[in-house]
Amino acid sequence: MRTRTLTLFAATTLTLTLAACSGDVQEAKYSSQIEAAKAGAMDQGWIPRWLPEEASNIREVHNLDSNESLVTFTLPAQHQWAPPAACQPAEAAQLPAPAFERKWVPKKLDGYTTYACAEPDGGSGVQHALAIAPDRSSVLYWGSSR
Repeated sequence: MRTRTLTLFAATTLTLTLAACSGDVQEAKYSSQIEAAKAGAMDQGWIPRWLPEEASNIREVHNLDSNESLVTFTLPAQHQWAPPAACQPAEAAQLPAPAFERKWVPKKLDGYTTYACAEPDGGSGVQHALAIAPDRSSVLYWGSSR
Protein backbone atom coordinates (compact mmCIF):
# COMPACT_ATOMS: atom_id res chain seq x y z
CA MET A 1 0.00 0.00 0.00
CA ARG A 2 2.84 2.39 0.87
CA THR A 3 4.53 1.76 -2.51
CA ARG A 4 1.28 2.48 -4.28
CA THR A 5 0.87 5.77 -2.39
CA LEU A 6 4.47 6.81 -3.17
CA THR A 7 3.99 5.96 -6.85
CA LEU A 8 0.76 7.97 -6.97
CA PHE A 9 2.47 10.91 -5.21
CA ALA A 10 5.42 10.81 -7.65
CA ALA A 11 3.12 10.66 -10.66
CA THR A 12 1.01 13.56 -9.37
CA THR A 13 4.12 15.65 -8.65
CA LEU A 14 5.50 14.99 -12.14
CA THR A 15 2.18 15.90 -13.75
CA LEU A 16 1.92 19.15 -11.81
CA THR A 17 5.53 20.04 -12.61
CA LEU A 18 5.02 19.46 -16.33
CA ALA A 19 1.79 21.47 -16.27
CA ALA A 20 3.52 24.37 -14.55
CA CYS A 21 6.34 24.40 -17.11
CA SER A 22 4.02 24.30 -20.09
CA GLY A 23 2.01 27.22 -18.69
CA ASP A 24 4.93 29.57 -19.38
CA VAL A 25 4.36 29.37 -23.15
CA GLN A 26 1.26 31.07 -24.50
CA GLU A 27 -0.16 31.40 -28.01
CA ALA A 28 -2.73 33.68 -29.60
CA LYS A 29 -4.22 34.34 -33.02
CA TYR A 30 -5.81 37.54 -34.32
CA SER A 31 -7.57 38.17 -37.60
CA SER A 32 -6.29 41.75 -37.87
CA GLN A 33 -3.98 44.36 -36.38
CA ILE A 34 -7.04 46.12 -34.97
CA GLU A 35 -8.13 42.94 -33.16
CA ALA A 36 -4.62 42.44 -31.73
CA ALA A 37 -4.51 46.05 -30.53
CA LYS A 38 -7.96 45.81 -28.92
CA ALA A 39 -6.88 42.61 -27.13
CA GLY A 40 -3.88 44.46 -25.68
CA ALA A 41 -1.29 42.26 -27.40
CA MET A 42 0.77 45.27 -28.45
CA ASP A 43 0.59 46.88 -25.03
CA GLN A 44 1.87 43.63 -23.50
CA GLY A 45 4.83 43.70 -25.88
CA TRP A 46 4.35 40.32 -27.57
CA ILE A 47 3.33 41.91 -30.87
CA PRO A 48 5.41 44.91 -32.01
CA ARG A 49 3.76 48.32 -32.18
CA TRP A 50 5.05 48.78 -35.74
CA LEU A 51 2.79 46.00 -37.01
CA PRO A 52 1.17 47.37 -40.21
CA GLU A 53 -2.52 48.27 -40.02
CA GLU A 54 -3.09 46.01 -43.05
CA ALA A 55 -1.64 42.96 -41.27
CA SER A 56 -3.96 39.97 -41.01
CA ASN A 57 -3.81 36.33 -39.92
CA ILE A 58 -1.57 37.31 -37.00
CA ARG A 59 -0.20 34.48 -34.87
CA GLU A 60 2.09 34.79 -31.91
CA VAL A 61 3.69 32.53 -29.35
CA HIS A 62 5.78 33.63 -26.38
CA ASN A 63 7.49 32.35 -23.25
CA LEU A 64 6.75 34.38 -20.13
CA ASP A 65 9.98 33.33 -18.39
CA SER A 66 12.51 33.86 -21.18
CA ASN A 67 10.72 36.70 -23.02
CA GLU A 68 11.27 34.79 -26.27
CA SER A 69 8.56 35.42 -28.82
CA LEU A 70 7.56 34.76 -32.39
CA VAL A 71 5.00 36.59 -34.53
CA THR A 72 3.83 35.92 -38.07
CA PHE A 73 1.45 37.98 -40.14
CA THR A 74 0.14 38.24 -43.68
CA LEU A 75 0.13 41.34 -45.88
CA PRO A 76 -2.17 42.11 -48.81
CA ALA A 77 -0.90 41.38 -52.32
CA GLN A 78 1.37 44.07 -53.75
CA HIS A 79 1.72 45.74 -50.34
CA GLN A 80 4.79 47.98 -50.11
CA TRP A 81 5.50 47.54 -46.39
CA ALA A 82 9.07 48.14 -45.21
CA PRO A 83 10.60 46.93 -41.94
CA PRO A 84 11.10 49.46 -39.14
CA ALA A 85 14.32 51.50 -39.11
CA ALA A 86 15.60 49.43 -36.14
CA CYS A 87 15.89 46.42 -38.49
CA GLN A 88 18.95 46.28 -40.71
CA PRO A 89 19.65 43.77 -43.51
CA ALA A 90 21.47 40.66 -42.29
CA GLU A 91 22.30 37.19 -43.55
CA ALA A 92 19.94 34.51 -42.26
CA ALA A 93 22.92 32.50 -40.99
CA GLN A 94 23.84 35.40 -38.67
CA LEU A 95 20.41 35.46 -37.00
CA PRO A 96 19.37 33.44 -33.96
CA ALA A 97 17.03 30.57 -34.67
CA PRO A 98 13.44 31.11 -33.55
CA ALA A 99 12.87 29.59 -30.12
CA PHE A 100 9.59 27.99 -31.19
CA GLU A 101 8.68 25.41 -33.79
CA ARG A 102 5.12 25.55 -35.02
CA LYS A 103 3.53 24.23 -38.19
CA TRP A 104 2.75 27.84 -39.19
CA VAL A 105 6.43 28.83 -39.01
CA PRO A 106 8.66 28.17 -42.04
CA LYS A 107 11.36 25.58 -41.35
CA LYS A 108 13.85 27.32 -43.64
CA LEU A 109 14.31 30.93 -44.63
CA ASP A 110 15.59 30.21 -48.14
CA GLY A 111 14.68 33.15 -50.35
CA TYR A 112 13.47 35.27 -47.45
CA THR A 113 14.84 38.79 -46.99
CA THR A 114 16.24 38.83 -43.45
CA TYR A 115 17.03 41.54 -40.93
CA ALA A 116 18.65 41.88 -37.50
CA CYS A 117 16.63 44.22 -35.31
CA ALA A 118 17.70 46.39 -32.40
CA GLU A 119 16.10 45.45 -29.12
CA PRO A 120 12.81 47.33 -28.79
CA ASP A 121 13.17 47.78 -25.03
CA GLY A 122 16.80 48.82 -25.12
CA GLY A 123 18.41 45.78 -23.55
CA SER A 124 16.55 42.63 -22.54
CA GLY A 125 19.32 40.34 -23.78
CA VAL A 126 16.94 38.98 -26.41
CA GLN A 127 18.05 39.27 -30.04
CA HIS A 128 15.35 40.13 -32.57
CA ALA A 129 15.12 39.19 -36.22
CA LEU A 130 12.70 39.65 -39.08
CA ALA A 131 12.17 37.70 -42.30
CA ILE A 132 10.00 38.68 -45.26
CA ALA A 133 8.79 35.95 -47.62
CA PRO A 134 10.03 36.08 -51.22
CA ASP A 135 6.56 37.10 -52.47
CA ARG A 136 6.33 39.70 -49.63
CA SER A 137 2.99 38.23 -48.53
CA SER A 138 4.09 37.14 -45.06
CA VAL A 139 6.46 38.30 -42.35
CA LEU A 140 8.09 36.45 -39.47
CA TYR A 141 9.44 38.39 -36.47
CA TRP A 142 11.07 36.72 -33.52
CA GLY A 143 13.12 37.39 -30.43
CA SER A 144 15.41 34.76 -29.02
CA SER A 145 17.84 34.63 -26.11
CA ARG A 146 19.80 31.87 -27.89
